[in-house]
Amino acid sequence: MRDNCPTIQNLDQKDRNFDGLGDACTDDDHDGIFGEKDNCPTVVNPDQKDINANGIGDACEFDTDKDSIPD
Repeated sequence: MRDNCPTIQNLDQKDRNFDGLGDACTDDDHDGIFGEKDNCPTVVNPDQKDINANGIGDACEFDTDKDSIPD
């Protein structure tokens, strides 16, 4: 077995998109934040802002009722 992410420890060797590169080394949204450290992996958010501290980046939350509190 070949390490699919030789520069970052990833004991589970997860590769959700089966591209041969481990999730820990993947930056799907190209914001410079890799793997599980990216709190919003589908939207560019290099600041990783999370105003309500719920672990989901503000860029991935929506404020449907416009009260400045993400849904």
